[in-house]
Amino acid sequence: MSNKPLQREHDPCCHRAAKRFKQQKKHLYLILDDWERGYGVYKIDVDDFDSSAAGARPEPLPETPVVRFEARHGGSRRRSPSAPGHAPAGGGNEVLLKPLFASVAGSLYLLRGGHFDVLSAAPPPPPDSRSRREDTAWAWSRVPLLPPFDDSNRISSFALHPDGRTLFVSQDQSTFSFDTESQEWAAHGNWTLPIKGQAYFDGELDAWVGLCCHKGGEGYICSADVTPAAADCRRLPAWKLGKELVFDAGSRRHLGAKLVYMGDTRYCLVESLAL
Repeated sequence: MSNKPLQREHDPCCHRAAKRFKQQKKHLYLILDDWERGYGVYKIDVDDFDSSAAGARPEPLPETPVVRFEARHGGSRRRSPSAPGHAPAGGGNEVLLKPLFASVAGSLYLLRGGHFDVLSAAPPPPPDSRSRREDTAWAWSRVPLLPPFDDSNRISSFALHPDGRTLFVSQDQSTFSFDTESQEWAAHGNWTLPIKGQAYFDGELDAWVGLCCHKGGEGYICSADVTPAAADCRRLPAWKLGKELVFDAGSRRHLGAKLVYMGDTRYCLVESLAL
């Protein structure tokens, strides 16, 4: 995302974070439900992207995925191979509500319905143990403190705080945060992030960046000041709307879009279009 002039601001209540180490990502892996029996994983060389080719014809996906794997998809029922909380059925556990997955501090957190679980590695073995660290198994466990809401279907956006440990979640008309170290939830007031889906912290802009969710802002990228992890700030942070339309949300061909952060203030827009 280029640092172009931005529009529309709100009263600030922001956190100023130090710039973080920039990690270069040379490839982007996309998982698509483009196979009737499961999913395909596509590998894209992001170094071939030309950011100066704005308005050019979008690049198609590679013709052949690097791998396919069988899994049930479609409909309102989804399966998770080993997520806890439901009785096994047909080799997996049914997840009846739309789940939210978030990677925080080397663990994968799962929010679905009123359940909150984490997939993480077991503690490393003691120095005198013969077990090797790479042999340590990963397992699901239940987070002791439940979220202060019970409907994950109404989560509109989420973002990882630059402290690397705090997950912000906007649900319905409110925003909450979860500290993965203290295992505690905090309420931040009756407002929601202006971003649809996942927001990414951009160290160069010192802001969260994502696709705008507000009416009139669909199809645009927006940025929002980072909310302090402490619960004493209960106002919508200042945010700005980009001037460039990156996709036409009103098009008949438009099925959906995702913004993916690739590091170094570079973003990849993945848009699904009807043939």
